[in-house]
Amino acid sequence: MNKIFAFSDVHGCYDEMMGLYKQLPINPKKDQLIVLGDFIDRGPDTKKVVEQLMAWKKKYPHWVILYGNHEDLMLDTLMYNGRIYDDFNLWYHQGGRETFYSYIPEDTTDYERAIMQVEDAIPQEHLEWIAALPRFYQTDKYIFVHGGVKPGKTVEETETQDILWLRDEFIDSDYDWKKLVVFGHTPNMFDLGMPIIMNNKIGIDGAVGASGYKNLIGLELPSKNFYFEANHEHNE
Repeated sequence: MNKIFAFSDVHGCYDEMMGLYKQLPINPKKDQLIVLGDFIDRGPDTKKVVEQLMAWKKKYPHWVILYGNHEDLMLDTLMYNGRIYDDFNLWYHQGGRETFYSYIPEDTTDYERAIMQVEDAIPQEHLEWIAALPRFYQTDKYIFVHGGVKPGKTVEETETQDILWLRDEFIDSDYDWKKLVVFGHTPNMFDLGMPIIMNNKIGIDGAVGASGYKNLIGLELPSKNFYFEANHEHNE
Protein backbone atom coordinates (compact mmCIF):
# COMPACT_ATOMS: atom_id res chain seq x y z
CA MET A 1 0.00 0.00 0.00
CA ASN A 2 1.30 3.42 -0.92
CA LYS A 3 1.96 5.87 1.90
CA ILE A 4 0.98 9.48 2.41
CA PHE A 5 3.32 11.94 4.10
CA ALA A 6 2.27 15.41 5.24
CA PHE A 7 3.81 18.47 6.80
CA SER A 8 2.59 22.01 7.32
CA ASP A 9 3.55 25.59 8.18
CA VAL A 10 7.10 25.52 6.84
CA HIS A 11 7.08 29.33 7.07
CA GLY A 12 10.15 29.98 4.96
CA CYS A 13 12.36 27.49 6.80
CA TYR A 14 14.07 25.78 3.88
CA ASP A 15 16.81 24.02 5.85
CA GLU A 16 14.28 22.55 8.27
CA MET A 17 12.05 21.44 5.40
CA MET A 18 14.88 19.64 3.66
CA GLY A 19 16.09 18.15 6.95
CA LEU A 20 12.61 16.76 7.60
CA TYR A 21 12.23 15.50 4.06
CA LYS A 22 15.47 13.52 4.34
CA GLN A 23 14.02 11.75 7.39
CA LEU A 24 10.90 10.56 5.60
CA PRO A 25 10.92 6.95 4.32
CA ILE A 26 9.19 8.11 1.17
CA ASN A 27 9.20 6.53 -2.27
CA PRO A 28 8.53 9.76 -4.16
CA LYS A 29 7.28 8.11 -7.34
CA LYS A 30 4.68 6.00 -5.52
CA ASP A 31 3.93 7.75 -2.24
CA GLN A 32 2.29 11.15 -1.86
CA LEU A 33 3.65 14.20 -0.10
CA ILE A 34 1.06 16.75 0.97
CA VAL A 35 2.09 20.21 2.18
CA LEU A 36 -0.70 21.91 4.12
CA GLY A 37 0.00 25.57 3.33
CA ASP A 38 1.74 28.47 5.07
CA PHE A 39 5.05 27.66 3.43
CA ILE A 40 5.86 31.39 3.17
CA ASP A 41 6.65 34.18 5.69
CA ARG A 42 8.57 34.48 8.99
CA GLY A 43 11.55 32.28 8.18
CA PRO A 44 14.55 33.46 6.13
CA ASP A 45 14.17 31.42 2.94
CA THR A 46 10.68 31.68 1.48
CA LYS A 47 12.05 32.03 -2.06
CA LYS A 48 14.01 28.78 -1.75
CA VAL A 49 11.00 27.01 -0.24
CA VAL A 50 8.72 28.12 -3.06
CA GLU A 51 11.24 27.13 -5.71
CA GLN A 52 11.67 23.70 -4.10
CA LEU A 53 7.93 23.10 -3.88
CA MET A 54 7.50 24.15 -7.51
CA ALA A 55 10.28 21.76 -8.55
CA TRP A 56 8.81 18.89 -6.53
CA LYS A 57 5.33 19.44 -7.96
CA LYS A 58 6.69 19.49 -11.50
CA LYS A 59 8.65 16.26 -10.95
CA TYR A 60 5.94 14.47 -8.94
CA PRO A 61 2.53 15.68 -10.19
CA HIS A 62 0.69 13.37 -7.75
CA TRP A 63 2.07 15.34 -4.80
CA VAL A 64 -0.21 18.03 -3.35
CA ILE A 65 0.68 21.55 -2.21
CA LEU A 66 -2.17 23.36 -0.43
CA TYR A 67 -2.83 27.05 0.01
CA GLY A 68 -2.84 28.55 3.51
CA ASN A 69 -3.89 31.78 5.15
CA HIS A 70 -0.43 33.36 4.81
CA GLU A 71 -0.50 32.72 1.07
CA ASP A 72 -3.96 34.32 1.05
CA LEU A 73 -2.71 37.38 2.91
CA MET A 74 0.20 37.81 0.49
CA LEU A 75 -1.87 37.40 -2.67
CA ASP A 76 -4.57 39.71 -1.31
CA THR A 77 -1.86 42.35 -1.03
CA LEU A 78 0.10 41.71 -4.22
CA MET A 79 -2.50 40.41 -6.70
CA TYR A 80 -6.01 41.25 -5.53
CA ASN A 81 -5.72 44.88 -4.37
CA GLY A 82 -6.81 44.11 -0.81
CA ARG A 83 -10.24 42.77 -1.73
CA ILE A 84 -10.55 40.68 1.45
CA TYR A 85 -8.23 42.11 4.11
CA ASP A 86 -7.44 45.55 2.69
CA ASP A 87 -4.34 45.86 4.85
CA PHE A 88 -0.79 45.55 3.50
CA ASN A 89 0.62 45.64 7.03
CA LEU A 90 -1.48 42.68 8.14
CA TRP A 91 0.62 40.51 5.83
CA TYR A 92 3.89 42.45 5.95
CA HIS A 93 4.22 42.46 9.74
CA GLN A 94 3.24 38.79 10.12
CA GLY A 95 6.22 37.57 8.16
CA GLY A 96 5.76 39.26 4.81
CA ARG A 97 8.83 41.38 5.35
CA GLU A 98 11.00 38.26 5.63
CA THR A 99 9.39 36.88 2.47
CA PHE A 100 10.21 40.12 0.64
CA TYR A 101 13.81 40.09 1.88
CA SER A 102 14.28 36.49 0.73
CA TYR A 103 13.59 37.58 -2.84
CA ILE A 104 16.03 40.50 -2.90
CA PRO A 105 19.18 39.48 -4.84
CA GLU A 106 22.34 39.35 -2.75
CA ASP A 107 24.15 41.78 -5.05
CA THR A 108 21.49 44.47 -4.57
CA THR A 109 23.02 47.78 -3.47
CA ASP A 110 21.81 49.54 -0.34
CA TYR A 111 20.18 52.20 -2.49
CA GLU A 112 18.41 49.65 -4.68
CA ARG A 113 17.24 47.81 -1.59
CA ALA A 114 15.89 51.03 -0.08
CA ILE A 115 13.72 51.87 -3.08
CA MET A 116 12.68 48.34 -4.08
CA GLN A 117 9.01 47.53 -3.72
CA VAL A 118 7.67 44.09 -2.79
CA GLU A 119 5.93 43.70 -6.13
CA ASP A 120 9.27 44.33 -7.88
CA ALA A 121 10.98 41.49 -6.03
CA ILE A 122 8.54 38.56 -6.06
CA PRO A 123 8.07 37.19 -9.60
CA GLN A 124 4.58 37.02 -11.02
CA GLU A 125 5.21 33.38 -11.92
CA HIS A 126 5.49 32.51 -8.22
CA LEU A 127 2.36 34.46 -7.31
CA GLU A 128 0.32 32.81 -10.07
CA TRP A 129 1.56 29.35 -9.11
CA ILE A 130 0.54 29.94 -5.49
CA ALA A 131 -2.84 31.38 -6.52
CA ALA A 132 -3.68 28.19 -8.44
CA LEU A 133 -3.03 25.85 -5.51
CA PRO A 134 -5.98 23.85 -4.14
CA ARG A 135 -7.57 24.85 -0.85
CA PHE A 136 -8.13 21.25 0.32
CA TYR A 137 -7.45 17.67 -0.69
CA GLN A 138 -9.14 14.44 0.31
CA THR A 139 -8.93 10.70 -0.19
CA ASP A 140 -11.36 7.97 0.82
CA LYS A 141 -9.92 8.05 4.37
CA TYR A 142 -8.46 11.53 4.94
CA ILE A 143 -9.22 15.23 4.54
CA PHE A 144 -6.26 17.59 4.32
CA VAL A 145 -6.74 21.32 4.99
CA HIS A 146 -4.71 24.20 6.33
CA GLY A 147 -7.03 25.58 9.00
CA GLY A 148 -10.04 23.35 9.48
CA VAL A 149 -13.47 22.14 8.39
CA LYS A 150 -16.73 23.64 9.63
CA PRO A 151 -18.41 21.31 12.14
CA GLY A 152 -21.61 19.93 10.62
CA LYS A 153 -20.43 20.58 7.07
CA THR A 154 -18.38 18.69 4.54
CA VAL A 155 -15.12 20.17 3.36
CA GLU A 156 -16.81 21.01 0.04
CA GLU A 157 -19.51 22.94 1.93
CA THR A 158 -17.01 24.81 4.11
CA GLU A 159 -16.25 28.36 2.97
CA THR A 160 -12.69 29.03 1.83
CA GLN A 161 -12.01 31.53 4.60
CA ASP A 162 -12.97 28.90 7.18
CA ILE A 163 -10.77 26.29 5.52
CA LEU A 164 -7.86 28.73 5.82
CA TRP A 165 -8.53 30.31 9.22
CA LEU A 166 -10.65 28.08 11.52
CA ARG A 167 -9.21 27.34 14.93
CA ASP A 168 -11.19 26.73 18.16
CA GLU A 169 -14.59 25.98 16.63
CA PHE A 170 -12.98 23.23 14.56
CA ILE A 171 -10.41 21.94 17.03
CA ASP A 172 -12.83 21.79 19.97
CA SER A 173 -15.43 19.90 17.93
CA ASP A 174 -15.93 16.15 18.19
CA TYR A 175 -17.95 16.16 14.95
CA ASP A 176 -17.39 13.06 12.83
CA TRP A 177 -16.47 14.02 9.26
CA LYS A 178 -16.32 10.28 8.42
CA LYS A 179 -12.65 10.82 7.54
CA LEU A 180 -9.63 11.78 9.62
CA VAL A 181 -8.92 15.50 9.18
CA VAL A 182 -5.23 16.45 8.96
CA PHE A 183 -4.58 20.16 9.45
CA GLY A 184 -1.95 22.80 10.20
CA HIS A 185 -2.35 26.46 11.20
CA THR A 186 -2.78 25.95 14.95
CA PRO A 187 0.15 24.76 17.10
CA ASN A 188 -0.35 22.62 20.17
CA MET A 189 -0.22 25.34 22.82
CA PHE A 190 -0.23 22.78 25.64
CA ASP A 191 2.89 21.07 24.26
CA LEU A 192 4.46 23.42 21.71
CA GLY A 193 6.18 21.64 18.87
CA MET A 194 4.16 18.44 19.25
CA PRO A 195 1.15 17.34 17.19
CA ILE A 196 -2.48 17.69 18.22
CA ILE A 197 -3.89 14.15 18.24
CA MET A 198 -7.64 13.59 18.56
CA ASN A 199 -10.05 10.89 17.45
CA ASN A 200 -11.30 12.91 14.49
CA LYS A 201 -8.29 15.05 13.61
CA ILE A 202 -4.51 15.44 13.73
CA GLY A 203 -2.79 18.84 13.78
CA ILE A 204 0.80 19.10 12.55
CA ASP A 205 1.77 22.76 12.96
CA GLY A 206 4.94 22.43 15.03
CA ALA A 207 5.54 26.19 15.41
CA VAL A 208 8.69 26.43 13.33
CA GLY A 209 9.59 29.70 11.67
CA ALA A 210 11.07 32.16 14.13
CA SER A 211 13.92 32.36 16.59
CA GLY A 212 13.25 30.19 19.62
CA TYR A 213 10.41 28.29 17.99
CA LYS A 214 10.06 24.53 17.89
CA ASN A 215 9.65 21.88 15.19
CA LEU A 216 8.61 21.05 11.71
CA ILE A 217 6.41 17.95 12.04
CA GLY A 218 6.01 15.21 9.46
CA LEU A 219 3.14 12.73 9.55
CA GLU A 220 3.13 9.33 7.85
CA LEU A 221 -0.18 7.67 6.98
CA PRO A 222 -1.71 5.21 7.54
CA SER A 223 0.84 4.30 10.27
CA LYS A 224 0.46 7.68 12.06
CA ASN A 225 4.20 7.84 12.61
CA PHE A 226 5.61 11.29 13.32
CA TYR A 227 8.94 12.85 12.33
CA PHE A 228 10.46 16.01 13.79
CA GLU A 229 13.01 18.53 12.58
CA ALA A 230 13.83 21.11 15.24
CA ASN A 231 14.08 24.77 14.34
CA HIS A 232 17.74 25.23 13.53
CA GLU A 233 17.98 28.53 15.37
CA HIS A 234 16.32 26.85 18.32
CA ASN A 235 19.26 24.44 18.50
CA GLU A 236 21.91 27.16 18.67
